[in-house]
Amino acid sequence: MVPHAATTPVTVSATIRQSMNDHGTVTVELGETNETRYLVEYGSDRIRDVLSALPAGTTLPIRMTRVGSRSNVWRAVGLPGAPEPSDRRVNPRVPSSRHDCPRRRVPPKRPRFRYCRERRRFRLPPKGRGMDQPDLHYESAVEIRYSDLDTFGHVNNAVYATLCEEARVDYFRDLFDLGVHDISFVVARAELDYRNAIPDVGDVTIAVGITGFGRTSFTMGYELRYADEVVATAETVQVAVDEAGEPIEVPDEWREVVAAARDRSDGV
Repeated sequence: MVPHAATTPVTVSATIRQSMNDHGTVTVELGETNETRYLVEYGSDRIRDVLSALPAGTTLPIRMTRVGSRSNVWRAVGLPGAPEPSDRRVNPRVPSSRHDCPRRRVPPKRPRFRYCRERRRFRLPPKGRGMDQPDLHYESAVEIRYSDLDTFGHVNNAVYATLCEEARVDYFRDLFDLGVHDISFVVARAELDYRNAIPDVGDVTIAVGITGFGRTSFTMGYELRYADEVVATAETVQVAVDEAGEPIEVPDEWREVVAAARDRSDGV
């Protein structure tokens, strides 16, 4: 029996019992002792290419050494007298070593989004205006959490709608003294325009306000800023409803509260 504790490379006559699999392992049997060994590492790409091209049943001399001290896995370091491999490998999916595995491309830290300039039915706050526009007469700071980031390292696009929702809740709490369970409207439409990525955690400042009233609905505009840069604008349409979910007229006092807030924002 060839001793298992061999640390010095030895040349043995081996028969391939199982060709190289998808994990790069070749199973061989020693001719003199019928011992089974598993080749998992290779001294060069040439050695690996030759062994990957050989079918089961092939016998050839292999110079090998043990990987580690106790496991039955081996490294092929030489093939005395072996033929040159063909240009085409039998199993090209198997990398020559773990260092040859393709690396995942890391996207840039702050990808830039192309601003959508499609025609809209509703007017959004112009870029850079924010609190300078009377319609956006309230400002809320919402904290970005680590869980809001996606695999690209910036805030996931779905989180922007949640940021607007939190600013909307703050708006009605502070201006109308309405809590979450007191709000009697539903969102009928939401529109978001992404301008820049939010690359990290921190605070997003959201300028928000009611920009127009209908009989049973009202429109709200939003401007989201991160690090003094506009990252998105948004618009939502809400419909006032009763306890049964049926549309009702927007309360007149809401119009008065918004008019007063606009006057304060405009310095009147």
